[in-house]
Amino acid sequence: MLLECAECIGPVGRGITLGYSMATLARSPNGAFTGAPLRVSLPLQEGKGWMKDSQNSLRPWTQASQCDIIQVLSRLSKVSILGDWTAWHETVALDDV
Repeated sequence: MLLECAECIGPVGRGITLGYSMATLARSPNGAFTGAPLRVSLPLQEGKGWMKDSQNSLRPWTQASQCDIIQVLSRLSKVSILGDWTAWHETVALDDV
């Protein structure tokens, strides 16, 4: 999942993109993919898997701070959800978004 704020002041230029680390989800007790339908709930707080785009392809994304999350949620301009992030069957259904 990506959360974007087009108007926020980013690390290099305008805009902040936050992404939820699917590795964090996979490590949680309810996040291990088994092939069965899965209900996912993502916490909207720092230290819970959200990463901030460095806006530099040579630098890695960094852990999002509380300030980053507040800025993005306050001026949210785009939400992107990839419904299927596995290498398994490509059947995807999103409910209750």
